[in-house]
Amino acid sequence: PGWCRWQARRYWGWGSARVMGLLVSSTVLIAGFVARSARHASPVLELRLLRVRSYSVTLVAALLFSAAFGAMLLSIALWLQAPLAGRVPELGSFGVYGSVLIFVEARA
Repeated sequence: PGWCRWQARRYWGWGSARVMGLLVSSTVLIAGFVARSARHASPVLELRLLRVRSYSVTLVAALLFSAAFGAMLLSIALWLQAPLAGRVPELGSFGVYGSVLIFVEARA
C-alpha cells in the first residue's frame, strides 16, 4: 500500500506533467467548445442564455451542487475505507446496498 501511494504522488501530483497536461488540454477543449457554440447555427449550449440572470444563477447552483455531491461521495468512500483497511469489494457492496435501499424506499 505504501508503494502505491508513493507512485500515485509521483505520477499524479498537482505539479506532475500528466495533471498539467490534462488541465491545459481541458482548458483548450472548453475554449474550443465555447468558440464553436458562438459560431454554430444550432449550438449545444446557447450562449445567449447565459445573459438571462435566472438561467445563469440556476446553472451556477447546479454546478456547485454537483461539486458538493461529488465531494460527498469521495468523502464517504474514504471514510468507509478506514475501518475496512482499504478492502474495495466490501466498500463497493456498501454502495450497492445503499442504491437498492433508495430504490426500494422510493417505490414505497
